[in-house]
Amino acid sequence: MSPVSLSRLLLCLLLLLCCGCGSTGGGLGADDDDDSAATGDDDDASPGPTVEQVTLSTADGLSLAARWQSAGGPGGGAAVLLLHQFGRDRNDFYQLFPIFEREGISTLAIDFRSHGGSAAASVSSEQLLTDPNQLIHDVRAGLDFLEAQDSIVADNRIGIMGLSVGANMAVVANHMANGEQDWAVRTTVAVSPRLDSILALADTADLDLASGLYVAADDEQPQATDCQTLEGVTGAPANSQLVSQTNGAHGLELLERSYDVREGTVRWFVDWL
Repeated sequence: MSPVSLSRLLLCLLLLLCCGCGSTGGGLGADDDDDSAATGDDDDASPGPTVEQVTLSTADGLSLAARWQSAGGPGGGAAVLLLHQFGRDRNDFYQLFPIFEREGISTLAIDFRSHGGSAAASVSSEQLLTDPNQLIHDVRAGLDFLEAQDSIVADNRIGIMGLSVGANMAVVANHMANGEQDWAVRTTVAVSPRLDSILALADTADLDLASGLYVAADDEQPQATDCQTLEGVTGAPANSQLVSQTNGAHGLELLERSYDVREGTVRWFVDWL
């Protein structure tokens, strides 16, 4: 063998020996110390956000479909019950779910009776808009669920947000919380509420309200005027937000078209829950 060939052979053997040294079989970039540290951190870490499809039971015997998004983390956190628009379902809030998650607020979005995956009511769907003995049970079932999550949610940090008839029911729940000790509702947001329907659903001529935000398009009537009226009879903090240039958008449409509405409604709960 020539001297040149022998030198090349020795060089190849040396390179192979160097590559084998220090190898642990962990793959490219493997670091045993880093893996141990990561495993150790998991023991102390708070649980992250989770999403579950759950079923609720109402006092009058109906089953409701719902979406529960837990913010995770230690107990004492805030949560919001989400009430959809008439004729729709819990997915009305698809744009808000990630915003609430970002802010560390848990959410429960329910399907009202006769909507989505929930059982049918004993009355027509249209009667749900004014019957004080129907949707109130659905709201109560949602609050019961949130109050039972005491490892995550503090019962004095529960809010409600609704669209259209959901907005009306959010205001009714606000009224109930100020007249009934077991309704743990700290603040509410109502998008496109209607005062005459609220009074019918609450079965009252006078509302007792504390802490609420009322939102409507500035050219949607009577909702725009009703927002200002509701603000005037709500204890602090209270505000009305009339949104321009939405072509009379109602409820879900307003939420979908306006970035300010999406961010502003969640911000209300960040500030007041």
